Amino acid sequence: MNKLNRRRPARRHVRVMQQGVVLLEALVGILIFSIGVLGLVGVQAAMTKAQTQANFRAEAAQLASDVVGRMWVDTQQIGQYLTDTSCQTHELCKQWRTRVLERLPGGIPPTITLNADGGLDIVISWVLPGEPDEGGHHQFRTTTSVSPQPTAGGGAP
Repeated sequence: MNKLNRRRPARRHVRVMQQGVVLLEALVGILIFSIGVLGLVGVQAAMTKAQTQANFRAEAAQLASDVVGRMWVDTQQIGQYLTDTSCQTHELCKQWRTRVLERLPGGIPPTITLNADGGLDIVISWVLPGEPDEGGHHQFRTTTSVSPQPTAGGGAP
């Protein structure tokens, strides 16, 4: 019986030490789950920001394509698209510029410049909502050339 008496107190001592282990395991499980949820929230926020940026890039590309189409229709007045003052007086350019300012955030006017090769550089810029406007704006750049179309007789003008 001496041996049985010795074992019983030892088992009681083990039980007393293990009583808090289940609670500790549950707390560790909740901590791991919470970290996972926070990670998912971070990924969701990053995906939302990337999708917003992609939408604005696609919008800028469409607006650049729009102005190229306007210039092709209006080849005799391409010079009107090159400065802010002349753009404000030319109706097709003014409409396009207004669309750019309405559809993209930040209120940055687009620019069209004549490059050394005779091509036109179109730069459309915007600032994402919530980002500082300290040189961190986004840009879409494209270069194209627009030349007068040949006359209906097939010869050059």
